[in-house]
Amino acid sequence: MTPAWPLSEASLVLWPARRKGQAKQAFYFSQQLLQQYMKGLRQDFASIEIHRTEDGLLVVAHKRRIANLVILAGLPAIGKSTLLQYLRSGEGSDLAQQLGFDAGITWHFTNYASMLKPTAANLENVFLQYNISAPLTHGPLHRYEFGLRDLIGTADKVTIATIWADAKTLLERYSKERIPKADEGEAGYKKRRLSTKETDISGGRGSISLLARLGWHRRSSHMKKKEERFLSLYSDRHALLALYSGWFTFLQSSNCRCKVVTQSPNYEAVDLLQWQEKLKSNT
Repeated sequence: MTPAWPLSEASLVLWPARRKGQAKQAFYFSQQLLQQYMKGLRQDFASIEIHRTEDGLLVVAHKRRIANLVILAGLPAIGKSTLLQYLRSGEGSDLAQQLGFDAGITWHFTNYASMLKPTAANLENVFLQYNISAPLTHGPLHRYEFGLRDLIGTADKVTIATIWADAKTLLERYSKERIPKADEGEAGYKKRRLSTKETDISGGRGSISLLARLGWHRRSSHMKKKEERFLSLYSDRHALLALYSGWFTFLQSSNCRCKVVTQSPNYEAVDLLQWQEKLKSNT
């Protein structure tokens, strides 16, 4: 039987059985586990090097420094990539200025998952897309106060813009753009997704690249669970507000310049505190 992944790529920790009267135990960590721990859980490290020495493994962590960081945060299907395209156009120059984004300079466009991989230690201007549902979909190790706070702490200047949409809008967009229709097949789904023109920074279109890797017939195990999770979230206004509330609480503790972007129908940016007051008055 072929293993699910090569053992050389697995993250392993081995320990001996405890013996009676034994005070100490030796734990053996694989090189991959050290890399995952040091880089996967810490975003203030740009890259990790592991060297073998006579005394064991030497871990060298390269500290990350960012001069100017702009984070565009939101939920799946809310339109992060569409807003980025608008900011980069001449039409969105006024909004771009409010969010600290200068389209006339060179930017490193990325997302949070890409920052988990080795990067250059010193970056000048970084525009990062962030999915605020990460703790919900990936577990507690992806809570905001862990890796994201590390990343914010590496930057000299930080602006965080959160896109807001109500539950009804999110449900309609997600159902239309992210859920394959029973009778359209893989080609039809790709064509429909491409027609939305929501291209991400890596050149892919959301789950299309995942479908290409898994195959259309194999999407059920992973992707259907994800689809059901977000359909349930977007159908529950109170759960959605609770998620946003947790995110906004984190932003208040971050001491960053924070904006909330709405679209009804035109884009508009307001300060976080102003938006929270408005939200309270409407609930």
